[in-house]
Amino acid sequence: VQITPPLECESRTPESWGVPAPTKEERRFAKATWGKHLKGAKTDYAKAQALAKALCHELWPHNGAPRPELQYYSAFEMYRAMVSGKSKGFCVQFNMIFVHACKCFGVIARNMHIERPVRYDERGWVMLQGMHTTAEVFDRTLNRWIFTDIRFYCLGAYLGDEGPLSTGEFHLFISQPYWRDRLRFEIYDMTTRKVKRLPMKDCPRTDIHFYSGWNTVFHVGHE
Repeated sequence: VQITPPLECESRTPESWGVPAPTKEERRFAKATWGKHLKGAKTDYAKAQALAKALCHELWPHNGAPRPELQYYSAFEMYRAMVSGKSKGFCVQFNMIFVHACKCFGVIARNMHIERPVRYDERGWVMLQGMHTTAEVFDRTLNRWIFTDIRFYCLGAYLGDEGPLSTGEFHLFISQPYWRDRLRFEIYDMTTRKVKRLPMKDCPRTDIHFYSGWNTVFHVGHE
């Protein structure tokens, strides 16, 4: 397929086959805003972790219900509205900003929207909509997707020392009691600015358990 002129889009999943790539202006903005935090980061995952830490400090002071019109904003328009005090933001805003910032630095990333069906039948599905939005980044060195959720201060999940896990792997293990106790989370402590690997019971947000459940649905590529 040839497109003239070429469109600034990137390929994604079948359900979200193309989304706008970051513009030149957005890349310049990202470099000016967060470039200093990525100095020395060699891998995709290291860059994503550096961005996640920086955004935790910038966004958490503005945590809360967003203004209704924020749903029509681009990721960096959301960022400007939040840090300027014009709006607050929840998981959607946190992770959309994080994913778009990752892409500005060449890190492959995607949002994941989580829902829980409450009824299936031939007429359709009834969904408990808007449960959560999280993110995954792709590290080309490890050749894998990596679960990341800055709303939980979480930079990755491990099964013992194995990992970092993808969201699918994390969901598989947290949904089985036999494996759940072996899960460990890379948690960023905003006070000490250090990362600790903690069991779920010691995470600052213990409600991370809501990722479990075989009826949980993950929509990959949510923007």
